[in-house]
Amino acid sequence: MKIRQFVKLAFPVILAVMILQGCSKDSSNPTGPTTETPSITIRTTYKQFLGTPITLYATFSPAVRESDIAWMQKGQILYRASQTNGTRRITADTLIINYNNLPAFSDEYNKDTLFIRMLSNTDLISNRLIIPLMNHRPVLDSALMNNIRVFKAGQTVVRLHLNTQIQGRLRTYVRDIDGQTVKCRVLGLTGYDTLLSDTIWRFNGYSSDTTFEATLEAYDGQGGTLQLPMEIIVYSEAHCIWIASSNQNNVSYLSKLTGDGQYLFSADRFKQIKQLAIYPTSERSMESVWIVDWNSTSVSKDTVFILDDDGRVRYAIGGFKDRINHLSLNLNDNIAYMTEGDTTLRRIDGSSRLSTLMRLPSGYTAEVLAAHPSNIDEYWLSVYKSSDAKRKVIHYNGSSATDTLNYDSLSAIASLSLSPRNNIYWIGEDAKVVVCRLNTDTVISVITGFHQPYVVSDQRSGQPYCWISDRGTSKLYRLSLSNSTTTLSARTTVSAAETANLCESVSLGDGLVFQEAMALDYTQSTQPRLLVADFNQNRILQLNGLTGALLDEFYMADLELENPEAISVNVIVY
Repeated sequence: MKIRQFVKLAFPVILAVMILQGCSKDSSNPTGPTTETPSITIRTTYKQFLGTPITLYATFSPAVRESDIAWMQKGQILYRASQTNGTRRITADTLIINYNNLPAFSDEYNKDTLFIRMLSNTDLISNRLIIPLMNHRPVLDSALMNNIRVFKAGQTVVRLHLNTQIQGRLRTYVRDIDGQTVKCRVLGLTGYDTLLSDTIWRFNGYSSDTTFEATLEAYDGQGGTLQLPMEIIVYSEAHCIWIASSNQNNVSYLSKLTGDGQYLFSADRFKQIKQLAIYPTSERSMESVWIVDWNSTSVSKDTVFILDDDGRVRYAIGGFKDRINHLSLNLNDNIAYMTEGDTTLRRIDGSSRLSTLMRLPSGYTAEVLAAHPSNIDEYWLSVYKSSDAKRKVIHYNGSSATDTLNYDSLSAIASLSLSPRNNIYWIGEDAKVVVCRLNTDTVISVITGFHQPYVVSDQRSGQPYCWISDRGTSKLYRLSLSNSTTTLSARTTVSAAETANLCESVSLGDGLVFQEAMALDYTQSTQPRLLVADFNQNRILQLNGLTGALLDEFYMADLELENPEAISVNVIVY
């Protein structure tokens, strides 16, 4: 009768004696249990492994063949203490467990056991010494670049983004369950294979967006090592794209992309982003991002946020008594103008100072607001009077009306877009687009045949044009005031303008473009591009701003984002 017996060990004295009994009578060449009564005495210097090497001592009586001894870990041979071919019989064996022959584990709950198996060529007998092993890999809890979190526990890639105009300071927060001192370094990045504590990063001289790949290594110097892939995007603020999107949980995300569509980061602290505007980077200041965030439970909880170029909140302005319906930005002085409710016009400067410009007379309701991009406190406001339901566009300087558009056939107005360098502005109303002279507030042309048009106008001087998203037909139109041979007539239709080569259309298929979902990006020396957030098809389109030709498209799912609702861009030159 063969008996296998397991004995629980106590530390640190002699831990166990295992009595092995068997039927074999050949004691000179034992391949299994002998008729003698072999015993194994195992003792160790420490109760558990916490980084300090553990010495295990095994004493055999009678002697056993070396090839019958194997130190095991999780059933696999971990280490053979004796370095012979097993041709001799020995009465003792020793194993030192240290970082070199012990694998590291990834979390504090992942422990293992070490045991010694006697007579490894047979399963008839076994002896185990249970020792918790605790050599763990370091854990990276977070990483910050310029105090902005670029990594959090659970992520698999460390993604950094760095503006070419500034230097960055990378900080890593690493812990070691075993209490070891952990250091970090970057591998594979030329010039930065150094320790990262307060390392200064500089990526100057890159004229276009560039992506670097490297490895972040955290190590405890004792065999516990963590390696994570790194992606470093060096980019310019100019032409960066900001997108407001929503998900199925009714959370609004604000995401930033480089000019060529590389994902940088997202912020998910918002309830319902309704408007998005960018104060561009200039020689005087850094980028500012303006957001109108609606709260569905109470209008008093609506908030206007002013963010920096890394998505951090500079200011949060709240406490409004009514809904914030429209916001328009002075791009020269970083001043926002907005309508609160139906009758109140408010002003917020870049330092969050809030003031009231005016309140409309009783019976008047504010619709759409457009601020002059460079003149302080000059703006156009569309209003209607409840008694006759007529719409008017009033030109204001401060709180004083200086002029009123001489046209009283406007229905519901959805958008106003100014083009001061061309001395015109465009109105998108229920079924038509109206082109007006800026300095005289007179109508130049009325174009019918649209279905809920929303207009975005070119800001450069030259032959003026606007882009129109026509929600009713899921089309985009590029409408020009004139070309080399003709000019828009005082009254015309979309089809007639297309025939005269003054209008071109781009079909979105099943696409849907909300208000605030188009943006023109350009400089004075290059052709503009039109950015379009297509909600239904969950994508961003980049079109040639002059011809409408598709330049590129990228899908929100590839960026791990969902339905885009608003888009804006750091234009630099307006």
